[in-house]
Amino acid sequence: MTRREKFFAFGTSIFSIFFVICLAPAIYFVATPITEKEILNYTLRIGIIITHIATATETILTKGKQLEFWELQRKLRNLYRSNQDDFDEAYRAMVDNFKRKIWLIVIMYTSIEAILLGIMLIISHGEPTRSTKIFLYGWILIFYPTKAGRTRHLSHIMAIEMLKKHVEFFNSTLRDIKVKLRSLSKEKSVEELNLIKFRHIYIWELCRNINSSFKWSQFVNICVNCFQFICMSFYLYIHIVTKNLTELFSEFMLY
Repeated sequence: MTRREKFFAFGTSIFSIFFVICLAPAIYFVATPITEKEILNYTLRIGIIITHIATATETILTKGKQLEFWELQRKLRNLYRSNQDDFDEAYRAMVDNFKRKIWLIVIMYTSIEAILLGIMLIISHGEPTRSTKIFLYGWILIFYPTKAGRTRHLSHIMAIEMLKKHVEFFNSTLRDIKVKLRSLSKEKSVEELNLIKFRHIYIWELCRNINSSFKWSQFVNICVNCFQFICMSFYLYIHIVTKNLTELFSEFMLY
């Protein structure tokens, strides 16, 4: 990374931390939670903010590990000199497949939120209630931290997909080399075995870097998601029993 890129990365991360910290009192003054449900919804939004702070903080603290991850990717690629074309083709296929997954998830999230928002406004006959207004203002304020938490999940999945592809290609080349070793000279066999050793070491390092870079932020992220799921299940039961569909859709928009 160049000095400008490092400055931009650090600057945006630090700015995002201070920005979301300021969101907590802003959401409180906008929502002014009074009832138990409003307090619970405010708590959910605070959890999303904490996830964002944990993500940005861990990103800054594990900068070296993240850069090392991409450096290990480059070193692994160089170790497949005899299978360079096959490796590049498999890597491109993996990237294209992941891009399709990202777009599918983004479209799904956006569509669900748009549909629920439309249904909620239709049911309320275009005259939002106090709870609907509180939700809309809160949803706008919490939009950025919510996407940060989801992006963290996608980043983690991307890293695991890359590791998975390296393991698959390593196993594939290992099977091929097992057959070739019988016809290779002693020096060539030693060279191939050394390449296998270094590939295995780099893959192990990749795994360790992933675990180090997505440790506490994902722990917080998953805990908040579990809390959201519990609340969503509770709201689903309560609103189906009371047949209050308007507030049911507004609650679902929090997730």
